[in-house]
Amino acid sequence: MSLANYLRELDYDAHGGANGDTPWGRSREAESIRMYDEISAVLDATAQRPAPTDPPLRVVVDTAFVDAKPSR
Repeated sequence: MSLANYLRELDYDAHGGANGDTPWGRSREAESIRMYDEISAVLDATAQRPAPTDPPLRVVVDTAFVDAKPSR
């Protein structure tokens, strides 16, 4: 899956594509919004195309909030 397709999928899930009536719908929506925001912030901050010798862009997401959520 390309990055563009992944962002489209996140956008779809974040804005109503993930059925809110299902038990996982609201969680998927929140996680999709968060991932889309994290990835797009890194891409938007890129002012020019990296040189071929530069390391690939990297996105690090802090998952501490997931570990702190109570399990049901």
